[in-house]
Amino acid sequence: MVLLTSSCAYRLRRGSLSRGVGESQSSRIFVPIVDNLTSEAGPEAVLTGAIREAMSTLNGLEVVNSESEARFVLQGHVKEWGRRLGTPSPLATQEEENRGGLIRNQTSVADIKVFLTADFELFEKIPSDNAQIPVRRSLWKRQFRAESNYEAYNRFDELAGSSSAPHINRSRERLQLGKMSDSMALQIIDQVSQDF
Repeated sequence: MVLLTSSCAYRLRRGSLSRGVGESQSSRIFVPIVDNLTSEAGPEAVLTGAIREAMSTLNGLEVVNSESEARFVLQGHVKEWGRRLGTPSPLATQEEENRGGLIRNQTSVADIKVFLTADFELFEKIPSDNAQIPVRRSLWKRQFRAESNYEAYNRFDELAGSSSAPHINRSRERLQLGKMSDSMALQIIDQVSQDF
């Protein structure tokens, strides 16, 4: 029985972390800032924050601030972050233009699809002869994807001579990025719980 207990692998389960006999770092994980391999800035900080927060909800697992404190490392890379036009609404009529300040012959409301794709790999740090440089062993590698949508508006303020739509649309897109990041973080937690 003692031999079985001491040779057990570490296993994460939803809501709890069980581990065999080991060092104090065995329940610690480091999640560095996700690399953004796209041409658009923005998703890396939001996604990293969502993953760290989700990881901290696993009982018995401690999210730490540096790799030197951790036994496990979750490394991520954003591969796609973008948007595409869905089905546009009918174009503004002259009456709508006069009443609502919509630009004539342009889409007044458009359904925008946003998407986020990222690769993640979970590593276990294994002590080596050189204590300064531990060896990393890959436990799993997987791609995750999340999608959402929002309505983008095209409004024109005749008095100001400008449109407020870009600011409104950026705020809506940022909100969807947060939702997609939360969704992806839950997918990662499921993977960790099942395969670790």
